[in-house]
Amino acid sequence: MKNVDILAIKSVSLNEMFESPPEPPKDLLCTRISNGEKLEALNNSLTLVLDRDIHRSVEHSAAMAVYLSTKFPERNTLLINTYAGEDLMQTSLLKGMMDADMLLPSSWKYRAVMANRKAKFSESPDAVMPPNLRVLNCPYDTLSTKLIDSEITAHGCKIVILNSFESSSLSQYAKWELARGLVSLRINRKLSMVVYSQTRHRGISTYSIGYGPIGSMGPYSNAIWRIIGDG
Repeated sequence: MKNVDILAIKSVSLNEMFESPPEPPKDLLCTRISNGEKLEALNNSLTLVLDRDIHRSVEHSAAMAVYLSTKFPERNTLLINTYAGEDLMQTSLLKGMMDADMLLPSSWKYRAVMANRKAKFSESPDAVMPPNLRVLNCPYDTLSTKLIDSEITAHGCKIVILNSFESSSLSQYAKWELARGLVSLRINRKLSMVVYSQTRHRGISTYSIGYGPIGSMGPYSNAIWRIIGDG
C-alpha cells in the first residue's frame, strides 16, 4: 500500500483557499454510555477507545462489530483481533449477538452456556451470522497496514475495528509505522475506524500530538473515549 500524504501538501491562492467547499458534517456511527457520560463515534472518522482492561476491550469491540454490521447491512465490517484466543473471541462475538437480540442457530446452544447468557435459538434458516462481518485474526506481532489494506480491498470493508493496538507488534518502531499507516489508510479509503488501546496517558487528545504511537493518532481522531470501571 502507498500511504497518502496526510498533510495534503499543496500550494493554493487565497481565493482557492476560501473557495474550497466546507467539509460535509459527519453523521453518527454509534454511541456508548460510560460513567454517566455519552460517548459518540462518527462515520468517516477515527475514534480511539482507551481502556486498560484488555478483556473488556475485546468484548466491547466484538459487540460493536456485531452491532455496526446489523445497523449498516450495506457496509462490510472488519474486526481485527490481535489479542484474543479462539475461545475468548467466540464468546465475545456470541455475547455481542445476544446483546443485539439476534436469532441464533440451535446448534449453538452449548456456546450460550459458555457465555452464561440467555439467547434466542431457532432451526430457521434466518438464524445466521451477519454476512457483512469478517474477523481478521493476527497473532501478536503479525499485523501490518499492508495486510489490513489487502483485506479491505478483497472484501470492500468500510468499517474497521482493531481490538488491541498494543498487541499488534512487539516492536515500538512497528507500532509507530502502524499508527501512521492506520491514519493514512482511514483517510485514503474514507473508513469509519475504531481503534482500542490499553494506553491511558492524559496527554492524548483530539487537539495535539500526545505521547507514543497512539498519541500521534490523537490529532487525526474525531473522538477519544476513556473507559474507566465497568462503563
